[in-house]
Amino acid sequence: MQKSRIFLTLSIVLVLGLPAAAQLVDSSRSDAPPVEMPKLEPVLGHIPAGAMGFVVANDVKGLIGKLDKYLVEIGLGEMVQPMAPNGILETIKAAAKLGEGFNANGGVALVMLDLKAYGFDPAKLMKLGEEGGKIELPLVVFVPGKSIESVFGNYPIEEGEKFKTVTLRAGKMHAAQAGGYVLLSPRADALQAVISAEKKASTELPKEHLEMLAKADLAVHINMKVTGPFIIEMMKQLAEAEETGTTMPQMAKQMAGLQPL
Repeated sequence: MQKSRIFLTLSIVLVLGLPAAAQLVDSSRSDAPPVEMPKLEPVLGHIPAGAMGFVVANDVKGLIGKLDKYLVEIGLGEMVQPMAPNGILETIKAAAKLGEGFNANGGVALVMLDLKAYGFDPAKLMKLGEEGGKIELPLVVFVPGKSIESVFGNYPIEEGEKFKTVTLRAGKMHAAQAGGYVLLSPRADALQAVISAEKKASTELPKEHLEMLAKADLAVHINMKVTGPFIIEMMKQLAEAEETGTTMPQMAKQMAGLQPL
């Protein structure tokens, strides 16, 4: 049941987003079949211990393949086919302007490091949101691929002080290579922390939990040892704000000021 809900949600997102994605596809791209890429090491093995949490898709090609089949099963295959004639995966790659080095035989992950370790607390986040400033959270994205240039060569790439920078549509990101993955982050210090981390999340998780995460098509993990105290503090500050006359809608508006990647 839970897996069906996940695929239904993904299907709705894709059906709504594919028309726009199809318009972004470069018509000059070759229709030649994609080159088969080698199987990559699990992305879970790169996620550092002590993170607040992460979202992971262990097998991009497998997940999209299941989604393709699910769309056919629920009667949307014929509707999607004109918008993604070469398949959903190739359409997404083209719309995102990913290069030939992108390897769908690996996973993708979005990791949030410990906010407090980077000087954030609920009050600071809400204040920054209220002021409308750009907030560079310690987020790190794992993209499966051979190299920064082969995956993001369609975007401007520059040499930075510590890392190369890639200017994506959402803004400038620091980039580095770790095994079969390209790592992206708006913060150089967050990227450095992930690369140099000796202890991984896989070593602090119970065996049963790790196996469940590794087998899932799409999984979310929240480290409550790190995230729990932050949430408790945020709830206390929300309660104090309500007592002092700051309404919940106002607080929500402040939080809405957080800038996405």
